[in-house]
Amino acid sequence: MLDLWLAWHRQLIALAAAGAPIDLGSSEPIEATLQRAVAIVSPRLHSGEHDRGESLSDAIAAERANLPSAYAAAAALGVATGDFSHATDEYLLPTPAAAPLEQLGRRALGYPLVVTSFAYLGFCFWLWKLAPELSAQYADLRIAPQGWLAWLMKLRESWQVWIAIPPVLMLFGWLLRKPIAKFFAQRLPLVRSTERYADYAALADDAAERLAADKPLPTRSTPSRADPALLEWAMSDAVPPAERPAALTLAANSFRQVVERRAIWLRRWTPLVACVVLAGGATLLYGLAVFVPVIDLMATLAKP
Repeated sequence: MLDLWLAWHRQLIALAAAGAPIDLGSSEPIEATLQRAVAIVSPRLHSGEHDRGESLSDAIAAERANLPSAYAAAAALGVATGDFSHATDEYLLPTPAAAPLEQLGRRALGYPLVVTSFAYLGFCFWLWKLAPELSAQYADLRIAPQGWLAWLMKLRESWQVWIAIPPVLMLFGWLLRKPIAKFFAQRLPLVRSTERYADYAALADDAAERLAADKPLPTRSTPSRADPALLEWAMSDAVPPAERPAALTLAANSFRQVVERRAIWLRRWTPLVACVVLAGGATLLYGLAVFVPVIDLMATLAKP
């Protein structure tokens, strides 16, 4: 089984290199995660010259809290069944409903960056072609430019300093949109709670498989936070021991449905919110730059 486990690691590295969206539940590179997993589990397998140590299944179960959640669930399933390919499909590859986070980031940040680039081009056109005309009208009326127009004319005079900054920032935003989206998504409460439900589903699946195989549950078999009522019921004495694996499977399926529904919601609304905040903010600034000086001129002319 140890050889199968290490061969599975090599398979995961090959899949990730081929572009498969492998997610071990860790933000570090997949090779580093697997090396860390081996370093954590291996000491329990060889604890002394005459002591063979724990079995691979028990070692993974004992160190589950120190391993990435998705990896620990997949490894436990692969060791229990001997089918690591099924474990990869079950825990490490996204479901059809849950779009990979990279794809979500491409949609959420790609559209606003395109709109922002057009708004920036429109702002540059206005600053070089229309702002001087408006400034000349101020001069004809013997009115000193003020407010937005005065600031914009100073901005026009110092264009060598700032002209390249917005395009460079947008270029970096486009190239780094995936890690940027992942960075912010890991800090959104909805995403973090969705990941907890995925952990609950993995925990329920693992517990059901161990009970069905007449194996004891691992010492640390629960997440750090309080378990949902459904999971507590499925693992309690209120369920007969013979029916407990089925109850845990039911709980796991329920948690996976929650994860899929939330993934659909995130995939639908995250790009819209990003468009409203980023693209809408850039368009608003462009509109203010165009219309506020005209409004200021009309307000000045209207004064007695």
